[in-house]
Amino acid sequence: MVNLVVSATGEVTEVQVAPGHGLSPAYDAAAVECVRRLPRFMPGRREGKPVPMALTIPVNF
Repeated sequence: MVNLVVSATGEVTEVQVAPGHGLSPAYDAAAVECVRRLPRFMPGRREGKPVPMALTIPVNF
């Protein structure tokens, strides 16, 4: 499981392995790098304005 924030511009930021879900330093680094390379997301909206959104996504090896 990897936590991240999709910024108001859709960029993936603040990527980290969810606490208690790490496998090993090598696997954790690979998962974080893969998530950092994701294309831009459509940002969340609140009251019609783009806002940052926190997400947790699974990464399977």
